[in-house]
Amino acid sequence: MKKIIVLLSVIVSIATLSGCTKSQEATILPSSGPTGIHGCLGSAGYNWDEELGVCLHGWEIKSTNMTEQENNRRAIKLAVDYIGRQKYLTLLDFWPADCRGCYFLSFKKVVGDTEKIEVEIYNWEIKK
Repeated sequence: MKKIIVLLSVIVSIATLSGCTKSQEATILPSSGPTGIHGCLGSAGYNWDEELGVCLHGWEIKSTNMTEQENNRRAIKLAVDYIGRQKYLTLLDFWPADCRGCYFLSFKKVVGDTEKIEVEIYNWEIKK
């Protein structure tokens, strides 16, 4: 138990000292505290993407193929619009599927409700 408390203290200290950085694929807002103004865990490499309305790892959706990168962003925006833009929403997992316009996405709010939110997109439509 003491190890967990010490580990959490170290993580909070590191998070407090770190901040979000600007990347090419997202409009990043600066961090203000352990989770930043939008709830992004900067210490874990998450940055706020203003256009998409979610905390994410920009490198996970980046592609050398511009069409693929635009489609990745389109899928995330579709999922966030379905869930609803909200503070602390973080994209945890993102998997393009084998069909065109098909994706599996997993989100979580960093604080409060810790339930994982999973979204499936088939042919650019949310599967309910």
